[in-house]
Amino acid sequence: TYDVFKEKVYDFRAKVFGDNLQDGDLIYEGAGAEGFNLLTTLEILHEERGISNLTVYGNDYVGHNVEVANKLFDAQVSVHDWLNKGSYCQGDSTNLSFVPSNSFDLAYTYVDPLIDGLGMYADSDIIVDDMSEELSELCDSDDEEDQEIIRKDQALQEEWHAAWVKELVRIVKPGKLIVIESVCQPL
Repeated sequence: TYDVFKEKVYDFRAKVFGDNLQDGDLIYEGAGAEGFNLLTTLEILHEERGISNLTVYGNDYVGHNVEVANKLFDAQVSVHDWLNKGSYCQGDSTNLSFVPSNSFDLAYTYVDPLIDGLGMYADSDIIVDDMSEELSELCDSDDEEDQEIIRKDQALQEEWHAAWVKELVRIVKPGKLIVIESVCQPL
């Protein structure tokens, strides 16, 4: 639930984000889904550190998530005078060309694995958990072809993650904080 999640991240965000933000700063969440994570962060910063007038920005790849996030922040701005809504756009976190460089006081995200980067399952109805299990089996294989698939998949994962982080570095003001809250482990 929302409250359980908030309790889980409360101390970390109050300390790390709170030590690096002040009233009136701009905060960006990449791949923020429906915006609840960003809203949780704002609530924590306001409750614990008294930080207000943060202007929030973000993106997500999925259009429906962006619609929900925009409705969420429009509703929150109408009842809370301690937050401001910038823009929340549909976009790929590895290419934030629509976001100006050196703009934000803090940017954060979590980085999930790239699903089927090699396109091995493009014409398949396989579910993600089964796909992950099959890739895990390839990792354990002694077959050189299987190992080559894993090397290629890992290289794509690293390239994808690097592009994502590079964009966060670009959009944050020099010397300001970037937080990667979770990074997937290789299979």
